[in-house]
Amino acid sequence: FVVSFLAPVGETYSGRLQDQAALSRFFPIAKWGKKAPWLVSHCLLLAIAAAAIYLPPARSSFILHAWFFLTSVVLFWCISTMTIAFESARQEIYRYNEQRSSVEFYCKIACSIGMTLGALPLLVLLANSALVLRLASGSFFFLAILGFGVMAKPIWMEAMNFAETSDEKPLGFLASIRETMKNTAFRHICFVRLYDGCYQGVMSTNLFYYLTYVLRLQGAKRSGMIVMVGICNMLGELPTGIVVSKLFRSR
Repeated sequence: FVVSFLAPVGETYSGRLQDQAALSRFFPIAKWGKKAPWLVSHCLLLAIAAAAIYLPPARSSFILHAWFFLTSVVLFWCISTMTIAFESARQEIYRYNEQRSSVEFYCKIACSIGMTLGALPLLVLLANSALVLRLASGSFFFLAILGFGVMAKPIWMEAMNFAETSDEKPLGFLASIRETMKNTAFRHICFVRLYDGCYQGVMSTNLFYYLTYVLRLQGAKRSGMIVMVGICNMLGELPTGIVVSKLFRSR
């Protein structure tokens, strides 16, 4: 609950930091551009957090809750930061609407495949959360995130030709929030994101609630039902992505 409210605030501040090229001290813009540094640095941090979330240092209730909270905050920060950098880099690399619509279609396919692969370790842990399986899941996420993330670095660096430096004086955290909230379009986007977040949160939690407490499913049976729901979701999203891509191309 708390992380859900921290995420949009973190996204706002992350966007401001990227606009100000806050990592240019360690990753010179002339060599790295403005977006690739955020991929490289946060990809490593995301890989560590994604692996650590399954390996709490103790089993007490307080430690488990605190560990989940801290790793979740890091995960949300890294994912939102990399998503912002990705969307910005895509706009800079692919200047035309036809190009972006084609890229969006393939991104949808890649996202669906990634969600499927990412769900596999979780489904195993829902059936059996033994230490060896948690270690295997953590290793899987660490290697997959780091490997596939670093592979994208050359593409992200194509945006460096369009990087623009700014002489704007960096704002503090609260000042950044106040300044950004003055933009009407941004407030509308925040409302849409709020609706999307509510929808995604309700749908995912309702699914687990229904399978666990209504159908009384546990272990492998519950994991199997989640797989079936995921397949149905993918079969619905892919045709929708094709239709939307064609609509954008026609405009």
